[in-house]
Amino acid sequence: YRKDIQWEDYIPIKTVASKIEKSLILFFSSFNHSFAKVKYKGRYVSENRIEGYVEFPVLNIKKETFVELDEYTGFKTIKVGEIEIKLTEKIGGA
Repeated sequence: YRKDIQWEDYIPIKTVASKIEKSLILFFSSFNHSFAKVKYKGRYVSENRIEGYVEFPVLNIKKETFVELDEYTGFKTIKVGEIEIKLTEKIGGA
């Protein structure tokens, strides 16, 4: 961990596209390889918090992301756009 460290990565097309969209996008990307790039950009804002966004211009998608880490279980909260997944109970009494 280092505060304000930033990074970019590319994630699979299936994270943002339906099966039909994915098929069409992969077909067109055979002619233009950068066409199917889904970019993630993130940064640590504190020791247990990561903020960022997922961007895919082809489908006009830009969603903010948020991850809250837990010292014992790993992920405590994951949020992408309006979808949020929260750990509600720790297994094993940790």
